[in-house]
Amino acid sequence: MRGHLVARLRTALLSALLAVVAPCAPALALPTRAIVLSGEPVPGLPGQTFGAVYGYPSASGYVAISGNTSAGKAGVWLWDETTGGSPTPVAVPGPAPALSGLEISRAFVREMTSSGRLGYQASLTTGAGGVTSFTNTYLGIYDPASGHSIVAREGDPAPGIPGHALVLDALADALPQFNAAGQALFTAVTFGGTPVFGGGLWRYDPPGVVTPIVTATSDVPSIGIPNIVDLNDAGELAYAASTGSVGGYAIRGPDGAGGTYEVVRTQALAPGTPSPGVVSWIPGGGSFSLNESGQLAFSAQLLAGIGDVTTANDWS
Repeated sequence: MRGHLVARLRTALLSALLAVVAPCAPALALPTRAIVLSGEPVPGLPGQTFGAVYGYPSASGYVAISGNTSAGKAGVWLWDETTGGSPTPVAVPGPAPALSGLEISRAFVREMTSSGRLGYQASLTTGAGGVTSFTNTYLGIYDPASGHSIVAREGDPAPGIPGHALVLDALADALPQFNAAGQALFTAVTFGGTPVFGGGLWRYDPPGVVTPIVTATSDVPSIGIPNIVDLNDAGELAYAASTGSVGGYAIRGPDGAGGTYEVVRTQALAPGTPSPGVVSWIPGGGSFSLNESGQLAFSAQLLAGIGDVTTANDWS
């Protein structure tokens, strides 16, 4: 989930905290260990050295690394606290794991989960294996115990939208989410059929099941393609999407039975307020937080002049 990205070290030196310190110990006593240094050889890419690196630690002792190299390449590596040493290549320029005959041109970490499963996104080299600019992006999961799984690839049929194909990475704000159980949640635009353009939100469940959650043709009332999504380790999900009106958004959260329900919507009655109130605005395009218990938090501005709402008490 989004909260798992607890650090992004945008420096040439990537360090991880490797000891649990008693509460009474001074903060400066925390030891660190260098994992990757700028100028060091890049595992899996002979003759290249690391430039800038980005670190994503997990609670299980792994650190995922997105890195740039001296040859202008970009890839993903995994470092294991229990073994130490150099990080292991996960998705680097060259042969694509789990996609025989295809080659990765670039890759980067999307999320590091608490279990050590790593969600990543990769671009494929066009031409090789018949890859085109319409089929050259995919989402993957790397599990240190079981290896790679493909979540979705651009050009794949879009489940729930007959005749349409997935177009990944077209929605810049809606980042894919991954959890410790190996599930993933992603949005995509779709192309093909009638109407020509569509889109939606899908959930990936291992091993290889992709289920539509909401699509442009589904029966979720008056809601567009989700622009903010989240997934907790229990597999519960939440998302926000435009309602079609200017500045209008709705947020849906876990219903406790495996589905979702509408938590709040602009231009509708505000839930939980002591007197009748109408939601006028949800900041951040419907921004919210989802926790591991399935509880959801958000802020909203109420419409002044309705009930006892004034400009002095119009935020909840």
